[in-house]
Amino acid sequence: MVNRNGASTQDQTNRPAEIEQSARTELLSRSEAAAYLRVTPKTMANWASSGRYELKVVKIGKRLVRYRKSDLDLLIQNGLVTSMKKDIDHE
Repeated sequence: MVNRNGASTQDQTNRPAEIEQSARTELLSRSEAAAYLRVTPKTMANWASSGRYELKVVKIGKRLVRYRKSDLDLLIQNGLVTSMKKDIDHE
């Protein structure tokens, strides 16, 4: 089906799901983020609560915490932490 603007309505209904999926894959759990940065989940929690490194946290509800991979990559780029990814890139 085509709407008034000539765009397929099927394309429009799939877009929110695609956007939601790409946003979901960019968010990492505390454990995943810790593994990516090669630190412990407790260290991640300490950095988030102390404000160290200006690490942004995405809160979902009262207790669920996620980290954007792009924010973690910025920490690596700024040389604040060394990750396994950075070590692999240099091999």
